[in-house]
Formats: sequence, structure tokens, C-alpha cells
Amino acid sequence: MFGVAASGTDPRTYQWRKDGLNLADGGAVSGANTPTVTISPASLADAGSYDCIVSNDCGSVTSNAATLTVCAGDINCDESVDFGDFLAFFNAYDAGC
Repeated sequence: MFGVAASGTDPRTYQWRKDGLNLADGGAVSGANTPTVTISPASLADAGSYDCIVSNDCGSVTSNAATLTVCAGDINCDESVDFGDFLAFFNAYDAGC
């Protein structure tokens, strides 16, 4: 979930983007035209740079980008699912993460 806060006169509109392309509600995406967008469940294809364009009658502004990284079963994010991920999972579990 990503969110933005904006001030200014109403009405305000919101348009979330991934890698510069507008998002639309559907599939894993909800809230594409609201202050908060949710991507659930996130898949490897959802990894990327997300920003939001907030507009009103006075103009528009684009938020700073946030990066979504999805590692899936690759716990240590070394681009390989192997015994190292098994160990990383149990180390994290043992540490209470």
C-alpha cells in the first residue's frame, strides 16, 4: 500500500502510476484514483516505481516516486531460490522477524 497527502482546494483528483503508466483498478490493484493505492497480492510483475499525480483546478503535482520490490520465495533477494533462502528464513524467524 502506498499513500499520499495533499493540501489545496477541492475537488482533488488522484492518479497513481507505475513506471510512468496510469494504473486502473482491477486485478491486484485497488484505489488507483484515491489517496491510497493497494496492490494485493503483489507479484513479481508489480515491482517498479510508483508515483501519484494530484490535480485540482489550479494545476497538478506529481509525488516523489516509491519503489516496490518483490522477492517472493527469494528471501535473501539474490535472484535464486535455494538453500540460502531456507537459512535466511529460519534466521529471520529465530530473530523474531
